[in-house]
Amino acid sequence: MSEKIVILVCGLAGSGKSTLVDLLSEKLSLRVVHTSDVLRQLKQKNASDIDVYKTKMQTGFWESKESDTFNQARLAQGGLDRKLDQLLLSIIDDGDVVMDSWTMPYLSKKGFKVWLGVEDATRLGRIAERDQKPVKEVRLAVQKKESNTREIYRKLYGFEFGDLSPFHVVLDTTRLSPVQVLDAIMTEVENARKAGFFKK
Repeated sequence: MSEKIVILVCGLAGSGKSTLVDLLSEKLSLRVVHTSDVLRQLKQKNASDIDVYKTKMQTGFWESKESDTFNQARLAQGGLDRKLDQLLLSIIDDGDVVMDSWTMPYLSKKGFKVWLGVEDATRLGRIAERDQKPVKEVRLAVQKKESNTREIYRKLYGFEFGDLSPFHVVLDTTRLSPVQVLDAIMTEVENARKAGFFKK
């Protein structure tokens, strides 16, 4: 039996999910998809015109005023999100991929699902440092973004973002370095491999 590895990493902004998927991609020689970049590109391109395996980690857009306008349009229409999620489900079917996604752990029956938790003060500090913005400004932007996103998913799909029941691993990254997070998740992935989780 061959292996088809699919790892779906989820968590709030600042939890380290995008960094983790890049590290897992290198470690396991998997294709990587940064789903928020795909969603951004879908504003201007057809899904067939996007090279999903050349996506990049997003820095700052989703906490910006431009993102706020974009999220309001997403909430009103829902078409972009459905288009994105159909594309992601087809990528998961192909296997051998790791992605950071807020929806796939809830919508896909496949994949090893990882939730990265983090204390608010730590994640807001990480985002503020990354985007070179005051923590107070970041807090307001993140709260608005996450409230809008939760409402979008509730309206479109009926799931509650933050429900941990779909996840195989829940890890608090508050006091961990990216390498420590990688090591912890690799241990869980190897245990899953030994148990035949990825055999197809």
